[in-house]
Amino acid sequence: MKVLEMESEKDSKKSITDLKNVARKNSGGAEGPTTQTQGSNAQEQILYKDNTMTIVIEKAKINGSDFEFLKIEENDAVVVLAVIDDHIILEKQYRPAIGKYIYELPAGHIEIEENESPINAAIREMQEETGYTPKKVSFLFKGYPMPGTNTAMVYFYLAEDLSEGGANPEADEDISVVKVSLEDAMKMIRSGEIIDLKTIAGILYYYYIFKNANRRQAKEVI
Repeated sequence: MKVLEMESEKDSKKSITDLKNVARKNSGGAEGPTTQTQGSNAQEQILYKDNTMTIVIEKAKINGSDFEFLKIEENDAVVVLAVIDDHIILEKQYRPAIGKYIYELPAGHIEIEENESPINAAIREMQEETGYTPKKVSFLFKGYPMPGTNTAMVYFYLAEDLSEGGANPEADEDISVVKVSLEDAMKMIRSGEIIDLKTIAGILYYYYIFKNANRRQAKEVI
């Protein structure tokens, strides 16, 4: 885990000012900075806040010494591996942070304020981003993608028995839907054409663990 020694008061104020400038550019009513106490051994300074994440500097005493940690408190998210006609659904989506289009599995944040469950979030994201509605959704696995700085847990689901409808992506989403065979998706990972880590994790889990488990069960039945 990367830790930062305590900044001087001047440096800390400068970093807060920089993030305040970012917050001013956010149109979703971003807030910050404020300070709140978390337990008896830590204090959080809120630098930025919107409807899906809060960025804080957490001050904590560890092994008798004071440290500062940058922490992103982000809503949990879902990733969906959807299968139709022996193909999986990928999205070719523009990501302005890296300035390019990349291939991804459908994914998105869970709407915590709506008390949305992960499985309902998976169905909603499929409908919004791809236009497909799954009749069967199965949990695959979950994990922390960036536990060093980010609190979000990501839930992976398998979606099957799809019915096609109209997609309704967010205004800032530039998405085109493509279908590829599982073998072609594996080739895209090997060649570096798929570079999104959550997508790589979902496809590899499905290919090497989920499908292999089904094959073993079939052999046992036989």
